[in-house]
Amino acid sequence: MYCFLSEKISVFCFIFHAALWSSLSFSGTDCGSKEGFMNQLASTVVIPDFFPPESELYTRLIEGVGLDQCSSLSLSRACQDHDQCYDEQRDKEFCDDKLLEDWTQICEEGYPAWDPYCRFSCIFMVKIMSRAQRYAHGDFCPSCKAYEFSKRS
Repeated sequence: MYCFLSEKISVFCFIFHAALWSSLSFSGTDCGSKEGFMNQLASTVVIPDFFPPESELYTRLIEGVGLDQCSSLSLSRACQDHDQCYDEQRDKEFCDDKLLEDWTQICEEGYPAWDPYCRFSCIFMVKIMSRAQRYAHGDFCPSCKAYEFSKRS
């Protein structure tokens, strides 16, 4: 009921319900923000390390849409390069654009043109991940916090 009061509350409710449905582990992930509990939680749910995502939540959400035919691709290298880009204190927008470019390249190289379903699905998902990664609403901006944290290091 209260989850529809505002966009920020809706995002929180989605993340909270997702956490209840799946066993989330924050350790060992390469993709997503690691600064603060809420950022870790949001990143774990919305920015997975693999395509198709391997969490129980995604398995339930995408069950029956045919992604089980897609071989698993690791998106971790692109995420590690993105972290390095932040650490080098390059422009945030440049780093975020490069991340989407690298994720897309992983999809294109991992699924050849003769496998358009998996290729398109992967590219579609990384575009959603990129939008989530860049999301900023008031104080809730996981990538902003990660970028600021890297500047302090």
